[in-house]
Amino acid sequence: MLVLRVVMLRRGFTEVARRSRNLRRYWSVLKRAAAHAVVVGLFASMLGAAPAHALGPISLRSHPQTPAFVPNWAYTTQDENAPDPDVVRFGNTYYAYTTGTTWGNHIGVLRSSTPDRGFATSSGGQFGSSALPSPPAWQVLNTQNAPGVFYIGGRYVMYYTAQTVSGHGRHYCLSRAISSSPTGPFVDTSSGPFLCMDAQGGVIDPSPFVDNQGVPRLYFKTYDLVERGPQPA
Repeated sequence: MLVLRVVMLRRGFTEVARRSRNLRRYWSVLKRAAAHAVVVGLFASMLGAAPAHALGPISLRSHPQTPAFVPNWAYTTQDENAPDPDVVRFGNTYYAYTTGTTWGNHIGVLRSSTPDRGFATSSGGQFGSSALPSPPAWQVLNTQNAPGVFYIGGRYVMYYTAQTVSGHGRHYCLSRAISSSPTGPFVDTSSGPFLCMDAQGGVIDPSPFVDNQGVPRLYFKTYDLVERGPQPA
């Protein structure tokens, strides 16, 4: 059974390597703070195994002098776009999960063993690097965005947001997909959203992690661009 523990934070928190609209700004986002997020404690009982502990503090060794993703086949700015990156290390490889673009539909995935030298598509080519090739029917196509991925219970779990085909006033809602591989395909078998929070304008930017006590948690924030324009999170 999934038990949710929700705590409203009064202060902003520093988002680590997330929520840039382009992976070119990957390092600068380390200094960015997000205002008033929501923390959800996800207990490992729903996944059937205890998670590994958090890796600990992160330090920045040097500032890259070149963009993190500039494929030699790119002809347009969109071809080298990698919005909303969530960068995670699994083993010796770093993976960047992004909002979908030309090289990866719906949710894209890049990878690199030397991230300070840049990332490449998981397929190695111009197309076919989608981590979520088949979203569930309740979602509006091409509204899937802002993924966050972690490894727990022997599988890779992705949280992401999308608009619904009906209901919820076009607000973005949270959903979850599972894969046996970090590059996917991630499969979402849900028949409806995991969480919407319509009264707060919907939810965006999920970021799952395991804290230093071994407890899986999920950061996300509320959002209401649909009805009232840009609002504080």
